[in-house]
Amino acid sequence: MQLTGAVWVGLLTMSFSIALLGCHGKKPPEAAAGEHLDGAKSSAVLAAQASAVIAAVCTRQSYATASVGLIAGETGLREDVFELCDPVSYKVIPYRLGATVRLEGLLRRGAEAAGRPTAEAACIRQFADHFKKLTDPLVEAARDEKEIDSSAFNSAEKEAEQELEMDEQKLKQQ
Repeated sequence: MQLTGAVWVGLLTMSFSIALLGCHGKKPPEAAAGEHLDGAKSSAVLAAQASAVIAAVCTRQSYATASVGLIAGETGLREDVFELCDPVSYKVIPYRLGATVRLEGLLRRGAEAAGRPTAEAACIRQFADHFKKLTDPLVEAARDEKEIDSSAFNSAEKEAEQELEMDEQKLKQQ
């Protein structure tokens, strides 16, 4: 009886381990040695790799099927807009806002490439449209945040100038 319980525990543990190692497990991406890149270069490399993967998958599948297999998650945050599952290694790779915007542009250009079959181009374009829906609110929020920061700086600068003028006038009156 104890042996049966141990077998069940072992099977459950092994099943759980296998489930965690699958594509939709939320394991952080593992960087290979020497793979640490600066932000802009890293975004460009990630976007180029994802564009190639999506284009390759779209040669064999429709958007509906490909998106389910490739998009592992969508947080909708600037830090991680979405996560893409590598179809070869099944590694989940998070894409920040910059990389996602670059990817969207690459996909749009790729969809318009001469000689690309209509169904394949439509699949690629649907990925680009989907990523645009994810990034547009984030880009708009970043733009608004920048404007708010700029206006706050300008207001603070005007207040400081007024205070300086008032101090100068007080000094002149004394």
